[in-house]
Amino acid sequence: MNKRVQFLDIAKGLGILLVIYGHVYTPLKDYIYSFHMPLFVFISGIFFKEGVDAKKFFVSKVNRILVPYFFFSLVTWCIFTAVSYKQEDATAFHKQITNVAKIFIGSGTNGNVALWFLGTLFVVTTIYYFITLLVSNTIGRSIIVLLMSVAGYIFFKRNMALPNIADSTCSLILFFHIGYLGRKFILEYNNKLAAILATVVCFLGMVVLTPLNISLTGIKFVDTANNMLGNYFIFYTGALMGTMLIVCVSWLINRNNFLVFLGTNSLIIMGVQLPIIALVDYFLMTNNISRNTTLTGIGEFVLVTVLSLGLVKLFNTYLPKLVGTEALIEYPKTKGTVVTG
Repeated sequence: MNKRVQFLDIAKGLGILLVIYGHVYTPLKDYIYSFHMPLFVFISGIFFKEGVDAKKFFVSKVNRILVPYFFFSLVTWCIFTAVSYKQEDATAFHKQITNVAKIFIGSGTNGNVALWFLGTLFVVTTIYYFITLLVSNTIGRSIIVLLMSVAGYIFFKRNMALPNIADSTCSLILFFHIGYLGRKFILEYNNKLAAILATVVCFLGMVVLTPLNISLTGIKFVDTANNMLGNYFIFYTGALMGTMLIVCVSWLINRNNFLVFLGTNSLIIMGVQLPIIALVDYFLMTNNISRNTTLTGIGEFVLVTVLSLGLVKLFNTYLPKLVGTEALIEYPKTKGTVVTG
């Protein structure tokens, strides 16, 4: 793997660690949530290939994103439905039965709501594909994407409860577009001093903008899953600074096999980490151990990461076609490995 792809895999590795850490107890949640999902969308935009045959494009995205989405969603749904039935909890069981519809509108399932991101990423990528087909110039594409981001912000301001594939798609597609526009600069970048300066600037900017966004708008924290954005300009500026912070740090790290492995398997980890957290939280609760401490949060973070890596090995070995590692749908045949965000 060349340096370009490797440092972006490192960025995804750091990103998925932040996803896990943001889901356990941590005083840093406000900062993590301000950019961790835009980071993944941005990286996906870097790897977007324009002009790909439509069948090839859709088969690739179905194999890489949609199949794992439905696999993890249905497995999680079955487990939680079985648990609620065994516990004879009629309300929870009925809720599980009715909530199966959420899987088909891109919202994941209760117990694994993080899967909303996979559904949204598929829609973002698909919409952007059609934008590039219909609009040939960068200015026109930028106007469309900006209008979509404004629509996403209007959905937030009017507190419109829409599926993630509607509101979050509108709010996140701008990051995909920026990643695509900046792909050549990012992949060919080679200035260590400037990367260090950018790291410092982006870190300081995020530290200032994250609490400013919360204090000015009254939101609890930025939550792209529920399209809670705060101030439009502060949200996008802060998210881009957080994203570039991770990208610059990853470029400076350059080589780290552990982070590369995490980044390469970030989709699988995204699919398993919340159910594992639910199991760990259940253990903590039944043993009267508070999870609302920094020490417990760090311990849970390490445990969930280790268990997730175990499941990565299991799924890649026995179910590679269901988790996006190998193609479930063989047509059209492609040579080499398809690299996606």
